[in-house]
Amino acid sequence: QRKLPALMQLPGNTIRVRVVGRPDQTDLARDLQALLETELLKDNAQLREEEDHPAVTVFCQITNYSHPQPIVTRRPVFGNPVPQVYTRITGALSVAFQAKTSGGRTLGSDNVDANYDQEFDAAGNNASHGIKGGLASSWHKLKGGTSTNQDDSPPTDAELRARLMTMAVRG
Repeated sequence: QRKLPALMQLPGNTIRVRVVGRPDQTDLARDLQALLETELLKDNAQLREEEDHPAVTVFCQITNYSHPQPIVTRRPVFGNPVPQVYTRITGALSVAFQAKTSGGRTLGSDNVDANYDQEFDAAGNNASHGIKGGLASSWHKLKGGTSTNQDDSPPTDAELRARLMTMAVRG
């Protein structure tokens, strides 16, 4: 797999990452900070974390995190007199970030949004991709394989939270 060059060249080889959110988001902020630090450090052996005098500080603020209750609907299915039950699971995470040098110069800033919106049938199969998604999931089950696609079944609250954080960090 080919890696692209970094979008910006950091001055120095030390960073500090800070993530903040509302008081009820302290666990989310801590986990997002750890995930972001790991992602930034993983491909550069010269880059290291420095708490006191980093060359670059990455500051993130969680501006939105939502995971409303699932929406359950009943819809008719062709050829079946009993309506099918569907559960729609949604979630969103928005983060504003700034990367600044120790001298205060802004290297980059942006708003990052991660959204999840999938629908599952009563059997737990992903129904968001229409007939194509349903057939792929059914075919995989017929062959006796275990699911490798995390979108094939509804995520737990913790799985959805982790998925949104990963999407935001890699997005």
